[in-house]
Amino acid sequence: MKNVKLMIVVFGIYSVIFAQQSVEEMMKQMQEQVNQEIQKNEEAVRKFISKNDSLFAEFLKNEWKPFNAEEGKKPEEPPKPQEIPKIPEAKIEIDEFVPVDIDLPESELIDTRIAPEITPPEVVIPPEVVKEYAGTTITFYGQELKFKYNKETKISVEKPVNDKSIPKYWDNISRINTNPMLEQIEEYSQKLALNDYGKLVLIKSIASEILDDEESRILFTWYLITKLGYDVRVGYGPGFAALMVPSNNMLFSRPFLTIYNQRYFIFNFDDSQKRKFSQLYTYDKNHPAAKKHFDFAITSLPQIGGYNAQKELSFKYQGQKYALNCDYNEELVKYFNFYPQTDYSIYFAAPVAPTTKLTIGKAFKPILEGKSEQEALNILLRFVQTAFLYKTDDDQFGREKPLIPDETIYYQYSDCEDRSVLFSNLVEELLGLKVVGVKYEGHMATAVKTNSHPKGDYIGHNGTKYLVCDPTYINANIGMSMPKYKDQNITVIDF
Repeated sequence: MKNVKLMIVVFGIYSVIFAQQSVEEMMKQMQEQVNQEIQKNEEAVRKFISKNDSLFAEFLKNEWKPFNAEEGKKPEEPPKPQEIPKIPEAKIEIDEFVPVDIDLPESELIDTRIAPEITPPEVVIPPEVVKEYAGTTITFYGQELKFKYNKETKISVEKPVNDKSIPKYWDNISRINTNPMLEQIEEYSQKLALNDYGKLVLIKSIASEILDDEESRILFTWYLITKLGYDVRVGYGPGFAALMVPSNNMLFSRPFLTIYNQRYFIFNFDDSQKRKFSQLYTYDKNHPAAKKHFDFAITSLPQIGGYNAQKELSFKYQGQKYALNCDYNEELVKYFNFYPQTDYSIYFAAPVAPTTKLTIGKAFKPILEGKSEQEALNILLRFVQTAFLYKTDDDQFGREKPLIPDETIYYQYSDCEDRSVLFSNLVEELLGLKVVGVKYEGHMATAVKTNSHPKGDYIGHNGTKYLVCDPTYINANIGMSMPKYKDQNITVIDF
């Protein structure tokens, strides 16, 4: 009997072992099937991509046409005033006391005086081709970014650049596996919070690091952006290539071509503002997988550099002097130095960097607490009117350049639209009030939807009254319009 029981136990143990082996074997087989399906799908995708690239290469061999380039449209507006009016400061009359509520984060400032560390993307290179890859590091506005790339991508386009050398370049580079590079670009773009323009600048930085001549950099950038799904074009003229970017936004003072009612703006490396583009040869159809247009909206600021500097901003209000210490990010200012000039609504909607916002907000909190809404608005207005010196963009930069708030804080000089953008941001962030831009012919101001009802100049917008606040009219209180522009027609900029 004992032997029988022992045999039953042994049989049970072996049954469990065999059952486990059977399950493990089954799971192994299932995983192998899954891997095979993944490989099949990946192979199908590769073939599809390869087919698109081959069709595009064939198309490029035959479809080059001349297009006339335009120099770039300038905003149609009269010149800004060289000097701005100043009036004696008058005490504000409080019509009704509506207290303000200053809502700021209670957390302490994070130490961001050095560039935050960006972890390099994990790139899996098969062992059999690892020798074909090289590594490089680029400095991207204070960030050290490490890349791995296929050495074969260092292709130089044959000279002269024309309808023969460009298709040949595409055919050659499309045979190389650039997927690891594209994956790294996408991951870095997400980690750095780059918009379409930032992604373009990142790719141009990579091209400048690994390629030696301008034309090859342009074609390399064109290829990578196309593979990321953007409908960019490349063209050529006598002895040069041109990279052309389609935009959802109007970009001023930048040369462009129009193809099927779509503007393609020229973004070369060094000379897009120097060379006179007249007639270019390009094609009028996009790559089958490239349909996206660029969006230059600034919905977030790139996570670059560090807050390596501090600036004291001072102003007087009703005989009392105030001084604010504000941290700012020099790399952020460099990044926006050549940001394309676009619609004013984009600048009004641009956020302020978190540390900049928090330092200036904490400085203003004790100044504004306990004040009425009307006086708080007047204090912010006086700050923007008098903490900065006035100078037009032409005098300061030699070109029109609207500034986002972080830039206005950095530069010593600013003009009317820069101050209007900064004032609107402060009012919305600190007081929680809705602001619109007020565009005159040759001037910019703001108007605020108040909870109180002070006396002064108002504008109507969407059935709502907005109180005029002019951040450039020195010592003007809320509700006061600059006399020269008071009776002009206006354009309201909502954002």
